[in-house]
Amino acid sequence: MLLRLSATTKLPVLRALPDGSYLSKVYPTCWARKTDQGGTWVRVIRYTHDDPRRVNCGKEHRLLTTLLDDGKYPARELICLYHERWEAELVFDEQKTHQAPIQAGKEAQLRSETPMGVVQELYALALGHYLTRAFMAEAASRAEADPDRLSFMGCLRVLRMRLAEYPAVPPQKRAAWYEALLAEMARERTEPRRNRVNPRVVKRKMSKFLKKRPQHRGVPPLTQTFAESIVML
Repeated sequence: MLLRLSATTKLPVLRALPDGSYLSKVYPTCWARKTDQGGTWVRVIRYTHDDPRRVNCGKEHRLLTTLLDDGKYPARELICLYHERWEAELVFDEQKTHQAPIQAGKEAQLRSETPMGVVQELYALALGHYLTRAFMAEAASRAEADPDRLSFMGCLRVLRMRLAEYPAVPPQKRAAWYEALLAEMARERTEPRRNRVNPRVVKRKMSKFLKKRPQHRGVPPLTQTFAESIVML
C-alpha cells in the first residue's frame, strides 16, 4: 500500500529510519490507540520539493506505506513511484481507444444488448489488455528496460501479427518463436516523457482551485526532473 496522508492525520514518530522516513502505527479505534492494542506498523515519508516552477513548492507532503524496509524500498523511489499514479489513466485510454476500436483512433463500442453481455465484453477487454501488458513486462525484463518505455500500440501490433503465425509453428520451435516475439516487442520503444507541469488553476470561477490569471500562462520549461527536486523532511 502506498497512499497520501491528509494534513489532519496525526502519526507520531516511533522509530526514525536512515532514509528520512519513520515508522508509526495506525489503529482501528481511538480506544485501541490509547491502549496500544491492535495497531498496525506503517511507514511515513515526509517530503517537499525546491523547484519554484512546480506546483506547491515548499509544501509538505506525506505518504503512508506498508513497505517498512527502507533498504529494500528507499523513500525517494517510493515518492517517484507515487507520482506515477496518474498513469492509470493511460490504461483506460489503451483499452477504450487503441485496443479494439471499430474505427482506428475511435473508441471501442460495446455491441451487446444485455447487461451481462456488456459485462462479458468489458472482461474480455480487460483480459486482452492484461495479456498485452504481461508480454510487454516480460519483454522489458528480458531487455532490462522500463516497461513504461515500451509502446503499447507498437507491441499490440506485433502481438496481433505474430499470433496468427502460432498455429503453424511446430511444437518444438514454439519456444524460439516466443523468444523472437519478446525480442521484437522489446524494440518497440517510445521517447521519454516530457518534463512538464501546468499550474493548478481553472478558468471556471466556482472551483476549489485558484482562478486562471495572466501569470499562469506561458510557464517557462522546467530545468530539473521531479526526482532531482525532492527534499526529504
